[in-house]
Amino acid sequence: MTTPRRPAFFFLFAALLFASACNSKKIPPPVEPAQLAIEVPVVKALVAVTPVEDVDDTNRSGEAANFSWEDTDGNTKQLTDFNGKVRLVNFWATWCGTCNDDLPDLVAYQAAHERDLQIISISLDDEPQERIEKFVGEKQLNYPVIIDDEQELSAAYGNIRVVPTSFVVGRDGKIVARLEGGLDKKFFAEKIEPLLEKK
Repeated sequence: MTTPRRPAFFFLFAALLFASACNSKKIPPPVEPAQLAIEVPVVKALVAVTPVEDVDDTNRSGEAANFSWEDTDGNTKQLTDFNGKVRLVNFWATWCGTCNDDLPDLVAYQAAHERDLQIISISLDDEPQERIEKFVGEKQLNYPVIIDDEQELSAAYGNIRVVPTSFVVGRDGKIVARLEGGLDKKFFAEKIEPLLEKK
């Protein structure tokens, strides 16, 4: 009498079952977010990120509208404090791709010309201040960022319709140039560097 042969797949199945039993690990239940012990650091800005305090929109024959803000030490600063320096007043927003492309160049330019140039950034974001501070900290901006959520500064500078929009303010406080769109090396070379060379 011939013993019936077991199909080869039976032994293969048994071997796989044994192997899986030896190597099986108990999968832990999913961890709720509240149970995680990981703290995500909030990057705070090292420069002033603050709402505009006051705007003087009196038209004085081409002079840039003066405005004030509070610095990181709680002192009031204003645009005219930097008379004697060339200033770049840059209207932007965190959601603007072109604005974000400009940031590394602005940081580098401010660092390279710290003695003669002051960049002042005007945020037109409708976001909580904490979110803008976090963004500024992550981007490591090295110039003050003024929040214009009420559009006061925008109105004082002719109602900004496009971001980025930048104004070059000479050492005497008068607007020398205006640019709608991204800042490129040609703009720096033609509109800002000649002013920096004049002491």
